[in-house]
Amino acid sequence: MRTIAIMCACAVLLPAMAHANHHNLRKSQIAAVTQKSSFQGTHAWTKLSPSMQQAWLAAEKADDMGRVFQAYARVQGTGGGMGDENFLQSKGFNVRIFSGDVARGSVAAGNLQAVAELPFVEAINLIQ
Repeated sequence: MRTIAIMCACAVLLPAMAHANHHNLRKSQIAAVTQKSSFQGTHAWTKLSPSMQQAWLAAEKADDMGRVFQAYARVQGTGGGMGDENFLQSKGFNVRIFSGDVARGSVAAGNLQAVAELPFVEAINLIQ
């Protein structure tokens, strides 16, 4: 009798659990898509030049957020100290040259939002 009760419980619970897992998976997929495109329309997005915005959108569409862009980042007039360079590096902007208030380097599409969100970054331009 106990075996039959366990089998009945499994027959009811397993499909319900499978449906719940599918529902949670679907919610996470939707969240990933929403998160992926949430960069547009933010203040950080407005710091990107139109050509950088287009390059980022192309990388997103191709699902290639590892695509690396050569870029200039203009920072607030802080003199380009090592602190700025270290913050840029920590967010994924690989600085090659820092002169005055402009850093030249490379950044992956997936790191672009984090770099643009730095409060001292004023603009990021694609080097074409």
